[in-house]
Amino acid sequence: MPAYTRRSELEGTGMIDGKIVPLSQRYDPRLIEETVFLALRGDPKAERFHNERNHLYDIIDMDERERAFKEIHRSWFLRLGLANQIEKAGQEFPLLASSVASCVVACALRKRDEGAELFIDPEERLGERERRTVRILLKPESFLDPVALLAFLRRELLHITDMLDPRFAYEPVLPVAEGGPAHDRLLQDRYRTLWDTTIGGHMVR
Repeated sequence: MPAYTRRSELEGTGMIDGKIVPLSQRYDPRLIEETVFLALRGDPKAERFHNERNHLYDIIDMDERERAFKEIHRSWFLRLGLANQIEKAGQEFPLLASSVASCVVACALRKRDEGAELFIDPEERLGERERRTVRILLKPESFLDPVALLAFLRRELLHITDMLDPRFAYEPVLPVAEGGPAHDRLLQDRYRTLWDTTIGGHMVR
């Protein structure tokens, strides 16, 4: 998936061997474009955006024109402060930056698909941090409610930091229940409820 990589304008930070390290955050261009169009709906600044955008149709080279469209969408995404909540949430969890090399923010197809996941590359030649990637899936409209978005990101990233924290002792696969698949699902549901309750307690405190 093509994505914008931002190291200077949007990054969380962590510590490795006493040194500050950045968490590279990459955005799906389609998510950026759709979010900007939604955010400018009914906004007086929309006329300026569309005027700037319409000038890009004068670019003859198709590849250059496509790059220009992506750049103007990215520029307005930042100008409108739409990345602020993701930046803020990332900075609240330094363990992420010290344990994960990159974070990909992509478009969720449905509201129920929104969330954060931790992926680990099986390539053993990579360092432990370089093998880890966090993917955050969001609907464009979620960026329009910054308060709710920040609360959602905090909850999701708390799950990820638990997975990364050795003291939490996260295991990706639960032991097989003696009662078979039905009991496996029951155990998973109870574990999920308990974990969510713990996360809720952290957020309240």
